[in-house]
Amino acid sequence: MKEGTGKVAVAAAVIGAAAAVGVAAYIVRQRMKSSGKWARALAIVKEFDEKCGTPEGKLKQVADAMTVEMHAGLASEGGSKLKMLISYVDNLPTGDENGVFYALDLGGTNFRVLRVQLGGKEVGIVHQEFTEASIPPALMGQTSDALFDYIAEKLANFVAEEEQRFQQPPGRQRELGFTFSFPVMQTSINSGNLIRWTKGFSIDDAISNTSLKTRRVVVELCNIVATRGSRLAAAGVLGILKKMGRDTLREGGPQKTVIAMDGGLYEHYTEYSKCLENTLRELLGEETASSIVVEHSNDGSGIGAALLAASHSLYLEENS
Repeated sequence: MKEGTGKVAVAAAVIGAAAAVGVAAYIVRQRMKSSGKWARALAIVKEFDEKCGTPEGKLKQVADAMTVEMHAGLASEGGSKLKMLISYVDNLPTGDENGVFYALDLGGTNFRVLRVQLGGKEVGIVHQEFTEASIPPALMGQTSDALFDYIAEKLANFVAEEEQRFQQPPGRQRELGFTFSFPVMQTSINSGNLIRWTKGFSIDDAISNTSLKTRRVVVELCNIVATRGSRLAAAGVLGILKKMGRDTLREGGPQKTVIAMDGGLYEHYTEYSKCLENTLRELLGEETASSIVVEHSNDGSGIGAALLAASHSLYLEENS
């Protein structure tokens, strides 16, 4: 090999080696940066978890404060930040209700219309069916007339599909219970004034093109929020039990209390329901908690509306 050629080869080798070292250094540097970012991300998650903590003492404070606010709200108009709005529900269902009743459940961006056939204590709910519809986003910003015209149209379509066996006798009107999940100052059992709209739209933002490690962090954050939410919900339940005097055992033995829970979170997120029930045991103690039963009530708000329509029926004597 000639001397010039050898120098060129050595130079090329040195340059190649330097380039390889440079690439390797860049990769290591990027990994170190990535590792540093990941460590910071984990530190943020840990800090978030600590700030979302709900120790037993804090939960009992929440329950006590809620009980005080309920008493204050009942004592005087505007006496509490917690609105204790009169419902005019004078007759609770007894189980003897018979007949076909409708329910309209408006809770947010969707609403459901239900048809429920009741058969008294011996049979209970004979038959139920429903239809669900989404409220077009444009209607949420228009007039209330436009919104309720749309709901009325869907209700009318559902009633029009009513089978012969569900139709009312001549001269008898269909009766409907309305679950309206917004604050209303009621003036009677079937009328009231809306105080304000409280629910808007949520936008589902899909998580795509992310690593499994990143998604696990998202899952961890969801678990932290769900745990905090379920424990605070348990504190709210305790506050209501305290207001009702059912947070301690009474003389003569335990008095059974059934708490009906509705909603997709409680139904489908097992960790949420388990955490809520475990937190109630933590707050009440095992002995008192043994008399408290938490049950999933599917379509509870809709069935409840139908039952109240039945218990306030214009045809109570006829039904019985």
